[in-house]
Amino acid sequence: MKTALKWVACMILCGVLLTLGVFSDAPAGDNVSDSPEQSARPGYTETVRYIEPAKGAFQIHDQQDARFGLQFNVEAETPVEYRLRYSLDGTDYIETTFRLGSCKDKTLYFPIPVKKGRYDMHIQVTDQARVVYDQTHTLVYMDDYTEQYMDAFTKWGLCTHMDRAYYSSEDFALIEKAGVQYVRESPEWQYIEKIPSVFDYKPSYAWYIDELNLRNIKILPVAAYNNTKYCDKGDTRGGQIGLYNQKQREKYVDFTYSLMDTYQTHNSIEMWNEPNIQTFWRPEPDVVNYSKLIKTVYPKIKEKNWDETAFGCSTAGTDINFMKDVLELGGYPYMDGISFHPYVWPGRPDNKGASVNNIDRVKALILEYGGWKKMSVTEVGWPVSAGQISYAQQAQNVVKQLAVTDAGGVDSTYLYDYKDDGDDPNYTEHHFGLVDYDRTPKQALIALTEMLRLLGGAVPHGRVDLGLGDESYAYLYAKEKQPVIMAWMAEGQAEYAFGPDAVVFDMYGNRMDCKEAVTLTQQPVYIQCLSLIHI
Repeated sequence: MKTALKWVACMILCGVLLTLGVFSDAPAGDNVSDSPEQSARPGYTETVRYIEPAKGAFQIHDQQDARFGLQFNVEAETPVEYRLRYSLDGTDYIETTFRLGSCKDKTLYFPIPVKKGRYDMHIQVTDQARVVYDQTHTLVYMDDYTEQYMDAFTKWGLCTHMDRAYYSSEDFALIEKAGVQYVRESPEWQYIEKIPSVFDYKPSYAWYIDELNLRNIKILPVAAYNNTKYCDKGDTRGGQIGLYNQKQREKYVDFTYSLMDTYQTHNSIEMWNEPNIQTFWRPEPDVVNYSKLIKTVYPKIKEKNWDETAFGCSTAGTDINFMKDVLELGGYPYMDGISFHPYVWPGRPDNKGASVNNIDRVKALILEYGGWKKMSVTEVGWPVSAGQISYAQQAQNVVKQLAVTDAGGVDSTYLYDYKDDGDDPNYTEHHFGLVDYDRTPKQALIALTEMLRLLGGAVPHGRVDLGLGDESYAYLYAKEKQPVIMAWMAEGQAEYAFGPDAVVFDMYGNRMDCKEAVTLTQQPVYIQCLSLIHI
């Protein structure tokens, strides 16, 4: 009821502000979209253009900026009365009218009653029964992240492909604004050492190394693959061919040293990527030769920097058999931790405990061989795809996954990936990104930023029972010594009652109008200011 009243109030406010002349002339600036529409009414000439919300192209970073503009160029014998209708995601339309005579670059701004999130905003302008403007625009409202005490210990990162042409410094700016302090990147050996013993990171890699240093974003570099310079003569299978002799392994050590020297903001390294599948270890996976590789490179890593954390296995999926074979072949002392990629899509992290089971199996394997090894999920993600996973479901899945891995004792989790790798609607691999190919944030990036804001620097204490049955998931954190619960239902819904002083936020960081109880659904919520008696 209150939400409806707020919406009605905003509609009234629009009309009042227009009447008072609050929507004033303004320069078009750089935010005017190049999509004018002209009328065909005899005796009149009109051009209408959409102006993005102030200070952010398609983004809003503050509630005061929650407005959009329409720029008019009109030649009319007499003033024209226009009717404006606009709506977010098909909700109730806001409607208002205004009159314009002949004018040039006349800009009117209109308030948007928006909470943090991503929306499709439909705008229609009519002159009597004639449509003057009718378009839909993507609108994103997300706050810039503010650094918090101890948040650098919250190791939630993003996988990136910064060496590719569709990345720029603007991507690092957005990563920083989102509060992400960790990225995982796979610089490929064959593109860096093109001349024997000369490691050249220009131009593909050097630019983003500067960005890392400038923004103090920490990187997990993957010492990626072979170099055709050191393969058998005539071997043209590319850098992903496995390492099969000691000379190659020793040269791989030199490449690894180069990564350690070049990436100043790193303190961990990953020894290969997905050697358990043919795509990345050709002609076929070879656990014996992979084990020989880590036995060669790991001692050299520790010799160079004892504090370096070196992860091994890095399996596609949770390949327990491959991990076990590496350990059986004596690989246990030659890694500081096991990394793996526990993809479950199109399933969910809470689908019959899939993600929990994956982590528990790796943890049990480590304990079987003596314990004292870290776990790192260096890839996991969900592609947005028609008929399978929506933008909202992707957002739910990534934040749920982070809570699950935290509770399982995972050292760090890297979401795959930061940005869509293309815009082919039929190619799933193009759509894992937390932002679109054109850098428009998806709901998942907003949800990640708000999870960092609400739980960054917090200490995870694992899953707790709210007494709502097996379909309920709740994870307890201590943030600055105060309890915070992240909770949701895998299926159905249930009401969770708490004390009168609790504060509840939705997945996108919007404060919810809850008093002493909240209805849990598939969308996670955060509950603060709880007394221990309610946990």
